[in-house]
Amino acid sequence: MIVFPKLSQFYTDWQHSLESKGVDIRLSTEVTRIIARTSSSVTVGLRARVRNPDHHNPQSQDTPESAAFHGEEIVEEFDDVVLCVLPDTSTRLLGKHATWTERKVLGAAKFSDDVTVTHWDSDYMEKWYENHFKEDLAVKSLGGGARDEGKRVQLGREAFRPMYYIKQTPANPRLLEMAFDCTNYQSQFDKDTPFERHVFQTIFLNKRDHQTWSKSDIAADKIIREDWWHQLCHSYTHYLFVVPFLWLVNSTPLFNIFRRQSRVKFAGSWTLVNAHEVAVMSGMAAAYSLGASYPERLEKDGFALLCFRLYTLLVWGRWYSKGSNRE
Repeated sequence: MIVFPKLSQFYTDWQHSLESKGVDIRLSTEVTRIIARTSSSVTVGLRARVRNPDHHNPQSQDTPESAAFHGEEIVEEFDDVVLCVLPDTSTRLLGKHATWTERKVLGAAKFSDDVTVTHWDSDYMEKWYENHFKEDLAVKSLGGGARDEGKRVQLGREAFRPMYYIKQTPANPRLLEMAFDCTNYQSQFDKDTPFERHVFQTIFLNKRDHQTWSKSDIAADKIIREDWWHQLCHSYTHYLFVVPFLWLVNSTPLFNIFRRQSRVKFAGSWTLVNAHEVAVMSGMAAAYSLGASYPERLEKDGFALLCFRLYTLLVWGRWYSKGSNRE
C-alpha cells in the first residue's frame, strides 16, 4: 500500500499548485442550491461556512444556521456545473430544477449511515484482529511446495505492520467491520511507537445494523473522536436502475433532446463503484466532456485507456478517441 506523507501538507501543496495555474479554489464554501439552469448557464447560491477549529465541519443541515454559515448568500453564474456529490445531495441542490429523468435515475440510489471511531484502544484491536506476526499463520509454500514463500515469511517476521483490517461481524457473518492502524498507515508517525500508543480508526457500517456492532467494546476514555458519514450502498438496484442510465443525465452531443440538463453534469465514485480510482476517472471524464484533453501519457497505458473509454461510454454515452480535444 502506498500513501502520501502528511496528507494536509500534500493537499495544501496541490491547492497552491492549481491556484498558480489560475484555478479558483474556495475552501469552507458550500453550494446551497441551484437557482436557475438554462441551455447556456447555471446559476448557483454559495455561502461561506464557519470553520471549526479541528477542520471538521458538520453537515450544514444538522447545524443551526448561525453556527454553520457566516455572511449572506452569494449568487454566481457559471457556464457549466459538475456536481461531485452523492446523488441525493444533487437532487436536493437541484430542487425544482431537477428533470424527471434526473429524479428517477439519481433517486434510485440507496445509502447507509456509517460511523468512524478514531481511538487508541489496543485491547479492542487485540481482541478482534491479528496485529502481530504469527508463525503458525504464515504460508511458507504454495502449490504443494512448488513455490517457496520463505523470503516473504522472513519479511513478515521482520516488518509485519498491518495497515488495513477487515472482519466478519460475529452476530451476522454477512456483515463486515473495517479498521485502520493509522500509525502504520501514515508515514509521519514514528514506526517505533509502542502498539499500545497506536492510533486506530474502526468503521462500523450501516446504522440499520447497529445491533451487530462491537462499538461498545471500545473503551470510552480511549476514543479520540466519532464521525458519522453518509455513503452509497452497493445494492444490486444500483446496477439495474442507476449506472445503466447515467448517460441520460450526463447528456452528450448525440442526444440533443436532453439539452436542458446539458449544463449540469454528475461525477463521483458513486457513478460506478465506490472506489478512489472511479472517483478520479469520473472527474477526468467530466473535464473531457467540458473540452479538456485526456493526458497523452495515459493513452500509452493500454489498461488505463481501456478503463477510461469504457467508463465514458457507459456513463457519458460517448466513445473516447485518442487525441480528442488536444490541439
